[in-house]
Amino acid sequence: MPEKATHLPGPWQSREYLPHCWAIEQPGHMPHATVHPRIAHADPEDDDPADVRVAAANARLIAAAPNLLAACRAVADNWETGDLAAAARLCADAAREAGDE
Repeated sequence: MPEKATHLPGPWQSREYLPHCWAIEQPGHMPHATVHPRIAHADPEDDDPADVRVAAANARLIAAAPNLLAACRAVADNWETGDLAAAARLCADAAREAGDE
């Protein structure tokens, strides 16, 4: 059986590196994914502003994936002990990072 691949470790960030095109990357490294509006035009001025906002939100969500995964693991690891306060803080921080603020 092939060895199971793992994702690149976090933190990840999203940054707009071309008009309406976001890179997902580890800080200081080359992008490992890009996010575009659903329908991207040759001239970014023709892009639908709603699609651009959705693409930016998607990029933030993808960049937050390592922290969201860590928060989920913390909840699972602490579920039996009933000590979920620290896990809840991780969840809140990760959700804020992925959010639309």
